[in-house]
Amino acid sequence: MMNNLIYLLKQLKNIEKPNSKLEQYFTTPELAVRFLKKIDFKNKTVVDLGCGAGILGITALLLGAKKVIFLDIDSGAIEISKDNYDIIKNQLDVGEAEFLDEDISLIKSSLNVDIALLNPPFGTTDESKRIDSIFLKKAMKIAKKVLTMHKTATKEYIKSIMNENNFNIVYNENFLFPIDKVYSHHTKEGIEVQVTLFIAEKVV
Repeated sequence: MMNNLIYLLKQLKNIEKPNSKLEQYFTTPELAVRFLKKIDFKNKTVVDLGCGAGILGITALLLGAKKVIFLDIDSGAIEISKDNYDIIKNQLDVGEAEFLDEDISLIKSSLNVDIALLNPPFGTTDESKRIDSIFLKKAMKIAKKVLTMHKTATKEYIKSIMNENNFNIVYNENFLFPIDKVYSHHTKEGIEVQVTLFIAEKVV
């Protein structure tokens, strides 16, 4: 089954001209399946925050989510997410999709979902410092469970935010996230960044 999912995800389009200010990077199908298989998506409503090309949200649909809300500030990314959803929808009977071209800071807390997925900008530049924490805090306001990725160097800080927001970490794993040479400031063909995956649940 895992190989079938990866095969389907490899058909998806990527963002042709990624925006460096938005830190747009592509999560590989292998990583998307490896991590999202750790969650039960059956009949769940999911939001993919900062969805980019939509690979996390589409993986959730393939794993049984009944609805995924794809949200990104980049209208071009939303259009690609729509195209990618159509690619999968034309082959399989998957759940419903909703697409929101919106700034994450404007999303109302009343948007209540079961699970939030995010591979946020890591916020390591002066312009975007700690923007990943903005994504995370919003996710914890609207979802009962979050799956999120952050640079391992900020691991303790991320843990403290989750604790302050009454979320319990049920899984965490360090891994190497591959980043291709996509921006003019990149000097190497490709690098691997040490990242930590967190799965956390709201304490009730």
